[in-house]
Amino acid sequence: MANYQDEKLKEIADSEKRGSTTASSTKTHAQIAASTEIVATSTTSLGATIYNSTDNKVYVKLGGSSVSSTDYTVLMNAGDYYEAPYKFQGKIYAIKDAAGSSGSIYITVVS
Repeated sequence: MANYQDEKLKEIADSEKRGSTTASSTKTHAQIAASTEIVATSTTSLGATIYNSTDNKVYVKLGGSSVSSTDYTVLMNAGDYYEAPYKFQGKIYAIKDAAGSSGSIYITVVS
């Protein structure tokens, strides 16, 4: 069984490598007191990661036009890490739960 699974995983990995690149870009947002677009729409995006190094909660929303404490995709606590779904190419928004918290939000977009 393990050999079949290993072969399938290798097959999937090989198919994903074809035609893809390994470029990435990183951003840091220190103050997000209002709904802020942290990732723009990109037709070449393969994924995005977000790390919350603040000492507060951060609301994140995939798509749409804004994020709030009542309309969000994921609530990230201090120290949380989130990966957007593979090949998500829409906008991503974030807002901190409280203004004035310390730390930053780190975003990496892979294309």
